[in-house]
Amino acid sequence: MNIKYKSGSARKDITPDHPVELCGYGDFLKRYFTGVHDPLYATAIVLDDGKNKAAILSADLISIEGYIVEKIRKRIKSYTGIPEENIMISCTHTHHGPATSFLRACGEIDPEYMEKIPELVSEPAIQASKSAKSLRKGLRIGRDSMEEVSYNRAGKPHLDREISALFGDSSTLWNFGCHPVVLERDNKLVSRDFPGSVADYMERAGYENVMFTNGACGDVDPIINKSRKAPGAPRPYPPSDFKDLDFYGKTIGDKLIELDLNSYELNPDISVNSKVIQLPLDKKRRMPGNHVLDPAREKRDSPFYKSWLEGIQKFLESGKFPDYLEAEIQSIKIGKDIFIAIPGEVMSETGLKIKQNHPNSVLVTYANGTVGYIPTKEDVLKAQEYGYVHGYKIYGFFPFSPDVEDALLDGVDSLFDDMKAKY
Repeated sequence: MNIKYKSGSARKDITPDHPVELCGYGDFLKRYFTGVHDPLYATAIVLDDGKNKAAILSADLISIEGYIVEKIRKRIKSYTGIPEENIMISCTHTHHGPATSFLRACGEIDPEYMEKIPELVSEPAIQASKSAKSLRKGLRIGRDSMEEVSYNRAGKPHLDREISALFGDSSTLWNFGCHPVVLERDNKLVSRDFPGSVADYMERAGYENVMFTNGACGDVDPIINKSRKAPGAPRPYPPSDFKDLDFYGKTIGDKLIELDLNSYELNPDISVNSKVIQLPLDKKRRMPGNHVLDPAREKRDSPFYKSWLEGIQKFLESGKFPDYLEAEIQSIKIGKDIFIAIPGEVMSETGLKIKQNHPNSVLVTYANGTVGYIPTKEDVLKAQEYGYVHGYKIYGFFPFSPDVEDALLDGVDSLFDDMKAKY
């Protein structure tokens, strides 16, 4: 073991101290929380190979805007010296926490809570850096397939079942692509959903600071929704049952403990790289009614539709019609294993393509900002069948171009080329 190699981990409770609207389901539900089932956390791991330092954070939030990410990074750097470009900030994408980025009709942002976000989320990274010490067991990683807990909710055959975990002396960082929506929209208690149940289960077994990063989850739900939300299933859906979370906690927790037993030690060398890519938009489809969307949102008297019209009027008056959205993609390489951060919700098909092109990669989505759904070409061209192109109305006014997946894949390829040239 390299005695120069150090690691530290820490956690901070980031649960709002006053009722706010829970985020993640649409149509202005006014779902203000009435209590806390399990607290929300920001958790961080800091790695130091003697030459380079990097930090990976996971916050139990729906998403964080890029300008907030910038504030968090600056604060961490000021206290720790870790370069801003070496800091990865991801969100678990829980649908049972506060609204922390703009999502039309999916929860109102609470300004008082938002003011606290940079300090709350940065604190564990600062503490982890201060407490970093040489590892007794080394840094280890395990990978396997996780069966029977998720499914492709679009009915497509693509599903990334890989589960991976990075184990340190005082932390476990695990990754899997699936929406944290075991609980439904009737739930009014703050919760981390299944990532919280997994953390609680493993920590009862002796693990510390268990943290989750979401993979390619854009079209992936927990398996419980396969019957609960099957075509023609009656509404309202069955009420949320926290016992369902216990099933996911034990099932996934046992798999992670098995991964630990079969993990391998990593070469501790750290390298970090990032670049900004352009994701093309389709300005021809900016107005409503061009393709089939969620019927509840398309009703002319719905709060969603009224908000859309008010917003697009202001947007048209501004005269700003962008051709693309900029997105930062980032890699943190630990030995041969590479964590790739993408600021959006990536489809499982896209995630599988990235892993096929770049073995040993771990895809971290909703990281370092958010641009919303990043659809495949098929998603865009068959919008009536798959529906994911409608997500642009939640995030903005223009849908992505059918070429957006190619732009993302090319950007990731370019990122890897840059890494090879640099290191």
